[in-house]
Amino acid sequence: MKLARRTILALLSSLPLATTAQSAYPDKPIRIVIPVPAGGQTDILARLLGQKLTASLGQPVIVESKPGAATVIATEMVTQAPPDGYTLLLTLTQIVQAPVLMRRVKYDVFKDVTPVIRVAESTAILSVPVDSPLKSIKDFVEQGKNRNPPFSYGSNGHGSTVHLYSDMFSRQYGFQLTHAPYKGESQIVPDLVSGRLDAGWLSGMTAANLAKDKQVRNLATTGRHRLSSLPDLPTFDELGYKGLDADGWIGVFVPGGTPLPIVDKLAAELDKAIKMPDVRDRIISFGLEPIGGTADDFSKILRRSYDQWSHIIKTTGIQMD
Repeated sequence: MKLARRTILALLSSLPLATTAQSAYPDKPIRIVIPVPAGGQTDILARLLGQKLTASLGQPVIVESKPGAATVIATEMVTQAPPDGYTLLLTLTQIVQAPVLMRRVKYDVFKDVTPVIRVAESTAILSVPVDSPLKSIKDFVEQGKNRNPPFSYGSNGHGSTVHLYSDMFSRQYGFQLTHAPYKGESQIVPDLVSGRLDAGWLSGMTAANLAKDKQVRNLATTGRHRLSSLPDLPTFDELGYKGLDADGWIGVFVPGGTPLPIVDKLAAELDKAIKMPDVRDRIISFGLEPIGGTADDFSKILRRSYDQWSHIIKTTGIQMD
């Protein structure tokens, strides 16, 4: 009984300290970990949001790149950080895909990290060389059924979102495709533009720029809505091809167990930043759609995303280890 009483007293005595620490947050630099190499779209977005947080919170925000293992290295690093709001993870939808794709993943996306905010919605555009005889998704499917060898397409890697989409799409509509995995979009573009690939998956920004330069023809976009940067490009769903509208996003997380007041404070400050015209315009220029909202909003999307991608991965049978 005495031990139990001492334990209770110790816990009670720590509460004012915890409350004080939360109310003083932040009182030291914050880092944003990203799961991709520096210099790309995600890195630029992290630095832009970091600048806004520095201004609003009064503490420096440092961006740290930890690429590798389909975003798993960065995620596991953040799960091991103290749950005090000083380590953030800006990551992609792969955070919910990896535990299903890879047996060796150690984190639980519903316990080991806490969602803060969904920064933007992301989609992918299926594009063909500008001189391709394929004028539409209908052409792609119908000609694909009679094509020998199958049409080739470039993706940003085995087990990537667009690899999953392509496998499911070809199965659903009864044709075959030859997958050409690349290490990134920058490597896909030369082979797509030159015609060495029959098709390729591109980000909104790249697809818009290449179409403007008359180097590719964009056929359709994944997702539920048309992109602000490509308002004339229909979604697969609009064209009658179902199943390519699972959630795709960029979001911010903190280690699981981070106090709710800190999570809500970060969400509120990031939401303000996302709504700023310069941030919003930059996000749209990347071919993304700004979202924002609350931590609770993102929590609901996280569960739905996990269920959607689990179903797609199990349907395709694709594994990464």
